[in-house]
Amino acid sequence: MLLVLTWLLGFAYWTSVVSCTKNLEPMADSVFVSTSISVPLGYGVFAVDGNLVPIGIPEINLAEDVPNWAKHKVVRVTDSVAFSIGALYDRVDTIRQIVFKVNVWNQFPASAQVQVSFHQSGGALIDRLWLDNPFAIGASQVNSQGELFREAFSQSEVPMGGNRVYALRSVSYCLFTSHIFLEGVDPLLLNKFGEYTLTCQIAARADVDVLLGAND
Repeated sequence: MLLVLTWLLGFAYWTSVVSCTKNLEPMADSVFVSTSISVPLGYGVFAVDGNLVPIGIPEINLAEDVPNWAKHKVVRVTDSVAFSIGALYDRVDTIRQIVFKVNVWNQFPASAQVQVSFHQSGGALIDRLWLDNPFAIGASQVNSQGELFREAFSQSEVPMGGNRVYALRSVSYCLFTSHIFLEGVDPLLLNKFGEYTLTCQIAARADVDVLLGAND
């Protein structure tokens, strides 16, 4: 009797184990994980120096004692930083999108526009951050002597996805271009422009998929 009872209990346990496990799927050998990776890029600093290029012909402040560039309505200044996501592509399986965050500080008592463009090492243009219009920022606040007491600040987030992200694989640097608008600026302040800067800081967040294998 004891032998029969022991056999019945063993059979019931085995039947229970089979019943609990027969519908389970086998463990996958690999799995996709979605995550985000921060990509610090750098910043451009614009000042009235050798990078300044007057746009158009002289039209304003023609009778004032100001620098020659100050007789133009618009001046352009540029700066660049290295940029490459090739190494990131080597580490992940998919880059779903890259969200660029841009902070701009303007010390000039003049409004400005900023554009960030992406270029290959030979200078070929691949893309621009803002496709419709450059990023605009207002003028700083200065006193009558041109002393700065409040710089203007603004920020923007720009997502890139799909083919735009894929095209960035060939990019080697970002070019920051700022246009400063001089029309309407007090001529007495123009000789103080050498004391001001416009700073553009850029960082990025990449939303990616990573395939993790059984041995990872």
